[in-house]
Amino acid sequence: MFQQESGEVHQWECSSQSIIHTYPHNDLLLDLVISNDEHHIMYCSSEKNVFVWDIPTKSEKYRIPHPEANYIYLVLSADNKRLMSNAYGPYVFVIDCT
Repeated sequence: MFQQESGEVHQWECSSQSIIHTYPHNDLLLDLVISNDEHHIMYCSSEKNVFVWDIPTKSEKYRIPHPEANYIYLVLSADNKRLMSNAYGPYVFVIDCT
């Protein structure tokens, strides 16, 4: 995965050396995680959302808005059931991914 300046995350396939899918968003990517089973991509951007995509179907499952600030870091639990994130400030948000 890599981000292009236009605000897109590209899924790159090394064997064919080509982009196989583009995940759109509108602003600067701040962090990105992929589930251990490689079925979900989750990323946060400076547009105050966490985006969750289903990789096999290439469909957006949901987005989680933050009312005041940008999410800046993401950590996914080893069992893929909880996504932890923080925004500017002392709080950690726990998102249930089940």
